[in-house]
Amino acid sequence: MKQINLVCAMLAMIFVACTQSVTPVHSGSLLEELAGALDRGRDVEKTIAAQVTVNHYFHSVVTPKLRACWDRVQGEGTIEMALNYRKSGGRWLFESLERIRSSVPEEQGAVALQCMQDSARDTSFILEEKDSAKKFEKFVLKWTWLVPLPAEGSDEMVRRMPPNDTTAKGCAVCKPNYPARCEWSPAGGEAGCRVDGPNACSTDGTKCLTGTYGRAGGSVIIF
Repeated sequence: MKQINLVCAMLAMIFVACTQSVTPVHSGSLLEELAGALDRGRDVEKTIAAQVTVNHYFHSVVTPKLRACWDRVQGEGTIEMALNYRKSGGRWLFESLERIRSSVPEEQGAVALQCMQDSARDTSFILEEKDSAKKFEKFVLKWTWLVPLPAEGSDEMVRRMPPNDTTAKGCAVCKPNYPARCEWSPAGGEAGCRVDGPNACSTDGTKCLTGTYGRAGGSVIIF
């Protein structure tokens, strides 16, 4: 009888310990986490689709004029540019550009900027925004270009493709809830995000997308 009582006491202690150590899972928070994961997945899909669209625009409209001039750029590395567009009849029309940063000498970067300015002038592209609640009149593409520029989809392009960038030169999403913050994104968002107070942040109203010529997501595009 003593052995039975001892076993029962041990089982009771184990039961109490288990009930005290197990944290209940709240279905509400779990559903919120799942919904957030689904939203992030959809955002990634939309970003990759946008990068494919922009790269096809560059490939079919800009680089055919760009290559001969780009061959004059000396050295090897990358040049990151901000190409500015405005809305015009359902299309994004090129307006201007500036350099973000470059790993080639400054004078060579200036040559590359002029090449891109001449090649992108009077060009435009269409990028559908059917799921966007906010309408934009300005759009900046913060794009990385290889120097020299390999053939699209070639082994050299794969080898020299820079890693995905996550620095603040990209685009941001304004999060006004306390504490207000700008969540920087290497992909989609808005340009010019700034924190205006504990519960306030703002942007300059320019749609923003970053990318690398010849890549969408983590994969090299075969045009």
